[in-house]
Amino acid sequence: DRGLTLALAPADAAARRVATAAVSRFGAGLFLLLPTPLSRMLAAQPAAERAGVLGLLAGAERRVQLAGEAAVAHWLAHRAEILFALDEAAFKGLPEIAPLAKRVHLDARGAAHWNFEF
Repeated sequence: DRGLTLALAPADAAARRVATAAVSRFGAGLFLLLPTPLSRMLAAQPAAERAGVLGLLAGAERRVQLAGEAAVAHWLAHRAEILFALDEAAFKGLPEIAPLAKRVHLDARGAAHWNFEF
């Protein structure tokens, strides 16, 4: 059997909310991709959100330190089976190595759009 595992860079508040819901409501696994040192990423977050970031860090199955945003895109392009984004524009930053990847994005109304049959 396969389960849902999310991999995300935790700097984005909306992505953290999706991850928190997926973990708490559906038992999803979580890999956190860290494009910057943890101390720098935490310092960039509003004080009220730092506890949520730390909660995700504590509950993550893996914390993967990477060398920048390009390395996060490369990791996702090579490792993800389905790429999920809260905004279709997020796919534009992915390397050309994943042009045919399965992709899902949510539009502004929250409706899901995908490019594959399931």
